[in-house]
Amino acid sequence: MFESFFHMTKLLVLFVFVRWSVLLIQPILQEKTKERYKLKKLLIGLITLIVIGVAGLKIADIVVMGGDSYYVQVTTDGTKQNETDSQGQTYTKYQYQLPGYDQNGEEKSMDFSTVKERPLRKEAFLKLTWNKNKGVTSFEEVQEKEVPKKAQEKLLEAN
Repeated sequence: MFESFFHMTKLLVLFVFVRWSVLLIQPILQEKTKERYKLKKLLIGLITLIVIGVAGLKIADIVVMGGDSYYVQVTTDGTKQNETDSQGQTYTKYQYQLPGYDQNGEEKSMDFSTVKERPLRKEAFLKLTWNKNKGVTSFEEVQEKEVPKKAQEKLLEAN
């Protein structure tokens, strides 16, 4: 949910910059050369501001959603929880706590949840992104051959 809000915020900021620049530029385009020099300075300033804004949002995205990669193997169905959102809609959530291993084989307990109608597939390998501030921020299923050797060895030992 936070991720989609973050992307919507980026789009809104970009829209505001573009709209603002069009409103400022239209009257100046109708004026003479001295004003065109001012226009060039304004355009350079706006482009610089947009580049800094987009770069700042990208860096914030990496800081908020980025992190270290850990690998887990789903061994349980997770804990099923039925919850209700702020609008009264009910949904099913599965909570998991599994041992995760990084590419060097170092273990960390991974707590994460999914909002799906059914639990994750047992024996599936997942690549999780873990952030020290937010915990697990994302995950995706991977093939066993995509799991680094040290992490794969530890996962097979644990199961």
